Amino acid sequence: MTKNVTALAASLLLLASCTEEVPVNPGSGDAIAFGTVSTTRGAVTSADQITDFKVYAKKFPTGSVDLQQVSDVFYPNIVQTVTKQDNGTWTYPDQAYWLNGNTYSFLSLYPSSVEATNVVELDNGNIAHYLTISGYQVGKDEDLMMGVNHGIEASKDVTPGTVDVQFRHLLSQVDFVVKADAETVAMVGAVKVTSAKFYGTHATGDYSGKTFTTTGADKGTWTLTGNVTTVDNPTAENSIAEVPTGGVSLFGKSFILFPAKEPAKVVLTYTIGTDPTELTYEQDLSLLTPLGWEAGKSYRYTITIVDKEHILFDVPTVQPWSKGTGGIIIVE
Repeated sequence: MTKNVTALAASLLLLASCTEEVPVNPGSGDAIAFGTVSTTRGAVTSADQITDFKVYAKKFPTGSVDLQQVSDVFYPNIVQTVTKQDNGTWTYPDQAYWLNGNTYSFLSLYPSSVEATNVVELDNGNIAHYLTISGYQVGKDEDLMMGVNHGIEASKDVTPGTVDVQFRHLLSQVDFVVKADAETVAMVGAVKVTSAKFYGTHATGDYSGKTFTTTGADKGTWTLTGNVTTVDNPTAENSIAEVPTGGVSLFGKSFILFPAKEPAKVVLTYTIGTDPTELTYEQDLSLLTPLGWEAGKSYRYTITIVDKEHILFDVPTVQPWSKGTGGIIIVE
């Protein structure tokens, strides 16, 4: 069945009737619904780029700390994928309704293709609900975002309105821009990058959202696994026939990588003017970002080739992906 709903703040909207004993799939009533977004691959900087996301939901009697009383909100499919239709409405397969006397927890994940594990456990005497992801692979240039809404209570006196999910980035974005010094080009001719390699990053990792906070102060924990890319098997490599003075992307794209202090390096081989001598420059990125990359932040390293002895590899500019909202994706 389809449902109408409007979502706010990268959002999942949950409207519902509040009765004592409402069956999971009643024949009528207000159902969960969702708002406006559109599709993308890569780093999401606007809600317009989202066309679907996945929602995990649990409920339990308010005040209970008994795991046996925790149940699924959605049925028969306990995980719902919310999808934008051609007419701009959002639909998902199975309706769900508020039940009085229950507390609800919602976890939203983008993109919907990512498989996660829905975890419920006791933590310091409270019921904890969070997601874990095993063996996640970067390198697909695809964003990964999550939002949580815990502790929403439904009662005779209080009917929850909307559940506004603020999606936050779980990964980091890294880019490299190379440019030739204008005076050098004017004096001796074009600068050519014969080889550029970026390596020293992990390709896989395991994620736990146990510590994820709605404020974004903590975006969960990554444990990196598997091999690290090497100079012989790099994360990326490229060549540039003529480096412009205004700058160009060194590898033709940005990278979406794990937030971590990686042993990453960039190696450049280049020539200047008509001199065929190849010069090599290597930069250890950990020296420029000693604390490592943080989730939800975009890092742009700028490299200026001046002459045979000088390459300026600047400390990166760092900013949230969505500057207007501090890195939060808002769906309107």
